[in-house]
Amino acid sequence: MLRSTLDQLDALETKIAEQIREFEVPALLDLLASIGYGPDQVEFRGHLARGPQPSLLHAIEFPARTQPMDATPTVVVTVNLGLLSCRSPLPSYFQRFLADLDTREGVLELLELLDRSLLHTRLTCDRPERSIEDWPRVQRDFVRSFGLDSPIGLDWLFRQTFPELGVVVRRIVDERAIPFVGASLGFGKLGECSFGRLTRVGIHEIEVVLICEDANFTNEISWVAEGDRRLRAAVFPLLDEICVALTVSFILLDRASRARLGSHSYAGYDPMWADEDAGRTDPPGRVELYRGALPREEPDTGELERVLEGRLESTLSINRHPPIRMTNERSGRMIELGLSFVSAGRRHGYRVRMQWGARAWYRDEPHAIGLWCENVPKTPLSVREHPRLWAWLRDEVRGRIADRLTHEVMATVEGEGVTLELVERLIAEGEIERLYALAGSKVAPMAVWEDGAWRRFASWGAG
Repeated sequence: MLRSTLDQLDALETKIAEQIREFEVPALLDLLASIGYGPDQVEFRGHLARGPQPSLLHAIEFPARTQPMDATPTVVVTVNLGLLSCRSPLPSYFQRFLADLDTREGVLELLELLDRSLLHTRLTCDRPERSIEDWPRVQRDFVRSFGLDSPIGLDWLFRQTFPELGVVVRRIVDERAIPFVGASLGFGKLGECSFGRLTRVGIHEIEVVLICEDANFTNEISWVAEGDRRLRAAVFPLLDEICVALTVSFILLDRASRARLGSHSYAGYDPMWADEDAGRTDPPGRVELYRGALPREEPDTGELERVLEGRLESTLSINRHPPIRMTNERSGRMIELGLSFVSAGRRHGYRVRMQWGARAWYRDEPHAIGLWCENVPKTPLSVREHPRLWAWLRDEVRGRIADRLTHEVMATVEGEGVTLELVERLIAEGEIERLYALAGSKVAPMAVWEDGAWRRFASWGAG
């Protein structure tokens, strides 16, 4: 097993050496790190050359396998840069001086010694983890010291959430329109009124810029859609306990629109555009994903439970429009509906997702009930912690499912009553949930049931 691993490593090192001139320095450092050579184990040397060279990287030499166990393995990378290259900042007479055999070796050794440190610093400065020892620990200490409401903390958070993209975080100054009392002659006081109903006040906020080379995350999903999902599912919940004004924007480097034909795209459609911007002629280079204050002020699940207990002077209702959405997934039936929470004249909209899994919706408790507000996940419902909210939503969804299935069943029969023949047919076809839907739906109350039909259903259910 060890022999096979060493053979694979030798083959990879040989491949790297053969194609070294095709590498970029950051990509080479990442590849070397993946096979065990960190930045401290890479030594850069300048290539003594008088003429221009076709690539930055010239050659690479890996350590021998037979070196002592206590020796630190070092990879030697020769680059066409530094004091010995044709682009050397030293005067040109140094090249002629180095050609003198009597002094060449001593001066060359001195220049190489100076060059190694300069080249290593220059070629590993693209990311701090290449030049600072134990950078993850240092980064964690920075986050603990400054918190997530600082540029350092948000930089760390967004790099963890968007590892595929470049992240730039900075403090900016913005202006917001604030309502003020208009100035009145003889009554206005300086600093307490404004000329007009609104005045602009300067505020400090933090801007996060996400840099992406392509507009698409996948063939079917744009980066704007995926970024919005990650922002609300991963970032906002972690920022609930801090107060900060935040702006999140996308910068698209590729400004060329591409026309594609496929099942999920249309010719001339740019996925970074919103629907209302479809008439624009130039693709946008910047898309603002979010702008506002944090934490968000929507109540959590526990507060909705207290509304049903009567402890809060607020209203909680289920949206009638649009109607609930039902889908049959591999994990069972899934139902979504909307809630409205109104308190002190302010309204918040919630989305509820209820899943039964392998359980039966007409007799079993739901498997899980999730709650979102503007796609920000809230605390999941628990039958122990939120008994009133759980039961209210469960009964409402059961009634909605029963009404919908009853409409489907009654559309296949003549008349408006539930007959014995209908019940017998559903039993024979194994349509169990439709039978329970008929019994529990308001669409088919007991007044429209024939006596024989109800007796047959009751005897079948008891059996």
